[in-house]
Amino acid sequence: MPRLMLKILGKATVCALVLATTGLVVSCASMKASRPVVPMREYEKALVGSLFADYVGNEACLQACHDHDQTAEFLAGSVHGQQRVEGTEMPLVNCETCHGPGSEALEPDFIKQHNRCDYSKFVPLKTLPAAARSMLCLKCHSSYSMANMQNWPFSHHARGEVACSDCHQLHKSSRQKVKGDEVNSLCFGCHEDIKARFTFTSRHPVSEGKMLCTDCHEPHGSQSIKGIKAMDEKGLCLNCHGQFVGPFAWEHADVTDQCTTCHSPHGSVFADLLKVQEPFLCLQCHAGHTDIGTPTSPTATIKRAFYTRCTNCHSQIHGSDTRGPHPGSGLIQ
Repeated sequence: MPRLMLKILGKATVCALVLATTGLVVSCASMKASRPVVPMREYEKALVGSLFADYVGNEACLQACHDHDQTAEFLAGSVHGQQRVEGTEMPLVNCETCHGPGSEALEPDFIKQHNRCDYSKFVPLKTLPAAARSMLCLKCHSSYSMANMQNWPFSHHARGEVACSDCHQLHKSSRQKVKGDEVNSLCFGCHEDIKARFTFTSRHPVSEGKMLCTDCHEPHGSQSIKGIKAMDEKGLCLNCHGQFVGPFAWEHADVTDQCTTCHSPHGSVFADLLKVQEPFLCLQCHAGHTDIGTPTSPTATIKRAFYTRCTNCHSQIHGSDTRGPHPGSGLIQ
């Protein structure tokens, strides 16, 4: 009897496993199946507040009033306005691409009474969350600008509720990108703590306009820390400071570690962008010492540590191919 029950239970277990496996395969197949995605236009209609709204084109919008004539000129002369739908003369981007369908905004009675269209019937860009405003741009730029925008969803700006329109003012001029001489002031508008560091005595020449924030940082996000344009901080610094690349016969730890271990990249009150003045920076890792042949009394050691810069002797602090004059001495020549 027990053997019979074990056989029955064994068969039942096998059947259950087969059914579970079959169900899993079917479930995986259904997950891979193609499903229609709701068109972006339906999303825009929902934002307008009416699924019956329709797209009427730039001409219909601009005939309603002349308030946006200059904006229309800016758009026509921009990169967006000059692009055309393949095989037609229709612009690839027009007013309704960002503002949504305009049919309900062009009610004749409202235009006659107010001499303009009803702005409340467009997509409420000013009240939308940052992610939703960016979505209106990403419907095109997630594909056409993929190399530049692939890291945007997990960038510091996206997570910080910054939208594309917070930096790119499309109505300001026909130039859709931020001008080079405007980049730093735009960044400093939010990053005031970093702006303050560029007033220190030792700094990169950003305030002088010789460098841009975007020389080091990718505002649309990167796969590195702090959105820098390199795999790590050291790689970014070595793009300009190639004399410290190495390898050296006698290496210092900062050659194999990050440059920011010792340096503050945005600015410092100490020379050479150092985080701490010498010799105290060095003493965080190294014990103080006196010169060969001098008394090794505690007083001499203290004086040597407090009144001497290590780089007075160890001038090749980033690495050297020449051994020092004394056994055990390094990074001197």
